[in-house]
Amino acid sequence: MLEPGRNLALLLDKYLMGNWQDGTNYAWILAQFGFGAMTMLGLLGGQILKRVQGHGKKLAWLLCSGAGCLALGYVWSLDFPIIKRLFTSSMVLWAAGWCYLLLALFYLLTDVLKLNWLTFFFSVIGSNAIFVYIWVSLCPPTSNFSRVLFTGFSGCFGDADRFVFYLCNYALIWGVMYYMYKNRTFIKV
Repeated sequence: MLEPGRNLALLLDKYLMGNWQDGTNYAWILAQFGFGAMTMLGLLGGQILKRVQGHGKKLAWLLCSGAGCLALGYVWSLDFPIIKRLFTSSMVLWAAGWCYLLLALFYLLTDVLKLNWLTFFFSVIGSNAIFVYIWVSLCPPTSNFSRVLFTGFSGCFGDADRFVFYLCNYALIWGVMYYMYKNRTFIKV
């Protein structure tokens, strides 16, 4: 059974975690196999970039890996559906396929075509990704801090107020990250 609340992954979580379960429909214990597989597929992408010689061959490997994972994930999903909350194996393949294709796109833009200005926005985020996780944990977009800063301004936009509110929050985070990037302040583990 793969119904919400009635599947092996969630039953195992309830049995083993008891009161420690987070109360969502996300599986954690059996999903660890999928998380591990996704990590290994990510490592494979890194090995392709590191070991394969030549831009054309790297792009071909990434594109073929992406198309292959998408095809395998789709075919597998006909028998075992793509369910993100359970992190099913078909979902792992499907997500990995899209990740390989995006990796190929960004590799093409930055390393082959040298269009770094197109990816600069993401470079600022990637250079301090840990900071984003800390920021969102300590000061989420719905916190009092954000409400004080942006509720009045975003309220001027009528039906688009929520969109503008979140846009202002993320612009603030990106601005702080840009400041850190310019001053070469990087948080690392």
